[in-house]
Amino acid sequence: MNSISEPDIYLLLRHFRHDLLNDLQLLMGHLQLGRSNDVLYQDASNIVSRIQEVSSIFACNDDSLATSVWYWKSVATVARIRFSQQIEPVQEPFNKEVLASLRSIVSTLLTEIATLEEDKRFLHIGISGTQFLLKSPPLADAAPAILLAQRKGWQLEKTAGVWRYWNVH
Repeated sequence: MNSISEPDIYLLLRHFRHDLLNDLQLLMGHLQLGRSNDVLYQDASNIVSRIQEVSSIFACNDDSLATSVWYWKSVATVARIRFSQQIEPVQEPFNKEVLASLRSIVSTLLTEIATLEEDKRFLHIGISGTQFLLKSPPLADAAPAILLAQRKGWQLEKTAGVWRYWNVH
């Protein structure tokens, strides 16, 4: 994954296909070995969960935003960053400028968070109506993500152990 800010949908689909095929091969192997119904049920549940996870991201009604969130989640997984999202369906897709702003801030955050101790790595993205909310571990006041968010007009708040960034588009 070359650029964190600009998602590569083909790479995402290749990874998704690869992971899904691995899950299916595991299920087929367990079927051939005559494993218990509990094991087979767990394998099938894992496949359904993987598909539902991606489907839930795309339920936001903005394919560009959903692709970005899916991509960030993949980047976070590779960097061992705990990633969560809470995205409500949007009335209309975000304009390119708003999405570019969000992409640049999140990509900078992911890069910075990846340098922290593993137990302190997390990023939460919340989107509700016209409001974005990002939560991250504490960063230095002069950290690039902090400065970038301020420069782009985002509101910042440092609470107990968490930076909160939000913007209304």
